[in-house]
Amino acid sequence: MKNITLFLIFFISYSLNALDVSVTHATFNNDKETYVEYYFHYVGKTLNFLPVNEKITNVQAAVEVLILIKKQGAIIDYDKYKLSSPVFTTPSDFQDIKRFVLPKGDYVIEIEIVDLNNLESTFKWNGKQNISGFQNQIVDVSDVQLLASVVQSDETAPTAFSKSGFTFEILPYDFLHEKYKQINFYSEFYNLDKNEDQLYVSYGVRKDFVGKKGDEVYIRSKKIKNSEQIVPYLSALDIKELKSGNYHVFVEIKNRNKEILAAAYRDFQRSNPGYDFEISLNSNGDFEDSFVKKLDQSKLDYYVRAHMPIARADMISVMNSVLKDGSAASKKYFLYKHWTDVNEAHAGTLFDKYMEVADALDKMYNSGFGYGFETDRGYIYLRYGRPSQQIEVTDEPSAPPYEIWAYDVIPDTGETNVKFVFYNPTLQHNAFDLLHSTCRGERFNPAWETELYKNATTEDTRRSIDATTVQDNMGRNARRLFDEL
Repeated sequence: MKNITLFLIFFISYSLNALDVSVTHATFNNDKETYVEYYFHYVGKTLNFLPVNEKITNVQAAVEVLILIKKQGAIIDYDKYKLSSPVFTTPSDFQDIKRFVLPKGDYVIEIEIVDLNNLESTFKWNGKQNISGFQNQIVDVSDVQLLASVVQSDETAPTAFSKSGFTFEILPYDFLHEKYKQINFYSEFYNLDKNEDQLYVSYGVRKDFVGKKGDEVYIRSKKIKNSEQIVPYLSALDIKELKSGNYHVFVEIKNRNKEILAAAYRDFQRSNPGYDFEISLNSNGDFEDSFVKKLDQSKLDYYVRAHMPIARADMISVMNSVLKDGSAASKKYFLYKHWTDVNEAHAGTLFDKYMEVADALDKMYNSGFGYGFETDRGYIYLRYGRPSQQIEVTDEPSAPPYEIWAYDVIPDTGETNVKFVFYNPTLQHNAFDLLHSTCRGERFNPAWETELYKNATTEDTRRSIDATTVQDNMGRNARRLFDEL
């Protein structure tokens, strides 16, 4: 029984985040030996991509990978290699796979990955793994492999992810977010030809992780042929109506007496906020008697749009759907759910206070396009609150109007000394764009000074090695003001 839980003139860097990699694995058998596959999913936005062949539109990342396999403290196998991503037009995710032949035993796996374009950006992963092995005369099943997608293989051009006539894309983190409408999984059955009885496979999804007595959500059962030593088995289940939560896939081989002869299980997590919202809305009919009862029906879209900056990441898709096709009740429920999740006892008061600020920002920053709270300055203000310090500059001859905001601390993340730079290159009313920020997840632009002063007649950024700074001439105060705040 198997369970898995688990060059141009300037330098361009597209990443400000720590290197993030999903590492998963699965164990299989062939007619001679047991082997383990390790799957690596590299998150593109956390890697540093550089231009390729002097074309800024083509970028590529590169990493160095070290894999150590230890048994009883001794290294019994390893691999060290450099890997380049495919060439992309924009930083994107990519995958890799490595296989090791491992006999029965207990192992410790250590993996270290370094971004070769930023040696300080590293990723480390450690895990214990038990290889139980496969016996030649007994019905058995491989680990379950979760897949993001699967297509028929091109026999003329197989890849490292091709197997049994299919090419797989591995599901990173064993996590199925809302875009996934079905769960795909692959496993292999062994030694069916050694058994003369009629065998059956039961497969499906149960609630909770392996080890907990979760109810079956989906279950299928069918006869399987006993004619082959190795039988690949690819399955898919519709999960459009699977609520967010913890689950596991099960694959069980049974005899005609429903006795389990071999089984494999794999945990996964599901995030399905749209379906959760629909279920919650339909089961909470009393919400319309709350603070949302007094809301002006004609302003519901306005209210919902004002909440974009503070909505949870998993609710953004729900918000967009509600704005596009939602009923008045669904829009009210969105507002109700947001504030009752924050503080059920004071939801109405918090909503009123928040909308007072949003209304003020709408008037203060309105540019004639959308609402004032939808501008970059309005969004940042609602998301992070009033800045601790703020400087407005309108009289520098070498630059358009700009503002620098500083926050002593961002409460949600604990970041300190966070700064934002806004500028108005078009000189239109209130048309300020976010130029640069030191806040995680917001726009990071190391060349913000050259962008701010690009129209300065005396500036020639082509002479700069990295083109991220400008000469410290009179009338160019942005860097000094930025550093002093």
